[in-house]
Amino acid sequence: MLGSRNKLRFALSRTNSRVLTKKLKYGNPVVHMNGGQIILVLPCIKSWGATGILLEWEDTFPYSGELANIGSIYIKEGVYTMDEVNRIMQIAEENGLLVIQLVQTFGHMEFVLKHNEFSTLREIQQAPNVICPLKPESQLLIKAMLEQVLDAQPNATHLHIGADEVWHYGVCEDCSVHATGNKHGVVSLYLQHIRDLVLFIHDKRPNIRILMWDDMLREYNLGELVEPVVWNYSPVDCFHIPPAMWSSYQKVFSHIWVGSAFKGANGCAQILVSSSRYVSNQDAWISVADEKPFDITFEGVILTGWSRYDHYATLCELLPVAMPSLASCLRRWVKPKQEQVSEAYNEAVLSERTCYERFQKFIKGDFDIEDKDCSGRPKIYEDAELEEDSSQTQKELALTLEVTQQAVSHHLKSLVMIHKQADIMEVLPQQDWPGYDMACAVHAFVLLRNRCIALIHGDEVAAWLNPWQVENKYVNPIQVQGIAVAAERLLKELVATEENLQSSFQCVIGDRSKNEWIATLHSPLVKQVRRIYENAYHYANSAVRALPECICPNANEL
Repeated sequence: MLGSRNKLRFALSRTNSRVLTKKLKYGNPVVHMNGGQIILVLPCIKSWGATGILLEWEDTFPYSGELANIGSIYIKEGVYTMDEVNRIMQIAEENGLLVIQLVQTFGHMEFVLKHNEFSTLREIQQAPNVICPLKPESQLLIKAMLEQVLDAQPNATHLHIGADEVWHYGVCEDCSVHATGNKHGVVSLYLQHIRDLVLFIHDKRPNIRILMWDDMLREYNLGELVEPVVWNYSPVDCFHIPPAMWSSYQKVFSHIWVGSAFKGANGCAQILVSSSRYVSNQDAWISVADEKPFDITFEGVILTGWSRYDHYATLCELLPVAMPSLASCLRRWVKPKQEQVSEAYNEAVLSERTCYERFQKFIKGDFDIEDKDCSGRPKIYEDAELEEDSSQTQKELALTLEVTQQAVSHHLKSLVMIHKQADIMEVLPQQDWPGYDMACAVHAFVLLRNRCIALIHGDEVAAWLNPWQVENKYVNPIQVQGIAVAAERLLKELVATEENLQSSFQCVIGDRSKNEWIATLHSPLVKQVRRIYENAYHYANSAVRALPECICPNANEL
């Protein structure tokens, strides 16, 4: 996930920092870009307005000694060595980016607790996400993790301890007994666990500032020990922060951060990223910052970008695909409010013809979406002329992209509307887009996937080649010939698309995540389309049956 707390100053009515969160979960956790690609990302986010980067390593950090099995030394492929960790931090600092590391300390501990040697520390055996706070080994484990991460950054000024979404605690026998005998109940478990860790960190680094996600703090008070990061990833029309929460936070915390999202909050299996959806979330937070509820001064905003909803969930909204959204979201914070368009969301969708023209410009490397001045009287198109011209434009795009005209048509019609504001971008110039080839490969796959789904769930297959008809061999050969041709064409394109995915993904992420993504999204399509093709081809060359097999097995002999 990409997200970080930026330590760059901008409008005092908003926040002092814009940090980008980079979630670096591997395999079962979150996909990440390799060290070289991340180094390319850092100058870009700096130019877009970021002032820092938050690194949530999880199992991509090279833990050593007794912790070696939970980190990159154990995984080996596609994660980070200590030299790469140091290089990432060095490049970040050279670009003026504050580096904040994040170590989960209560919930989201799957990357540790999934291992047999730490399984006894789970609060619930069936759930490796929450650690039992009462077991002495739990504190020792987390403190050892914190020490190694802090040793990798001797000059750290901030540390994030996560501690969010602790879905269940006070459940195991020891915790249940403890909570029953304490006047604060289960609250005491959370507060004591976090307090002990914070005091340990301050003993090691007295001046370090400790951040944590705020969702658990909405119930519990940790006062001056930590700085809460209040997160809400909803767009404007669904965004709400209870005023009472601001009132209580203002009395307790002197430093408050906010957490927004630039990807990974629009559905646990989403593939493409809508910049406008995430810019809407930034706008909601900007309004809160400008209003300064209860005279709260926000320290900074953390733009988070999730690639999995948890350690075991499937991949979603990969970072290279989300780079235009990231650029748009960061620039939204940097741009002075008076320069923003007063009506942030003009719902007038551009004409399909204009989309054709702009998409064609994008393919040719022209990223200017402003309409050009024209001289003379505008040409008046008849409907037939427009249809013919649109078809010609699609053909040109299809030749350029080396895909079918139908693929171009489907994708153009499904494009998210292009806003008139220049600060909302669905594409970036190639030189400003780390992971550009991978992003293009994903978009091309979505084009093809939409066409495959249209065939698999379309009327032709449902009417002429459905499971009952196939099972009973009751198919009209002439009606399935077209299905066979369409399925064969899609199969050939799927083979070509997989080659493109393999090569482009290899440059950005490791084999583990690459193979998972392809096996999850691409391979099932191949199987479904191939089954349709084989059935359609078989019955297109079969004899006509008089009755379905369930009524008369030998009907073709009648």
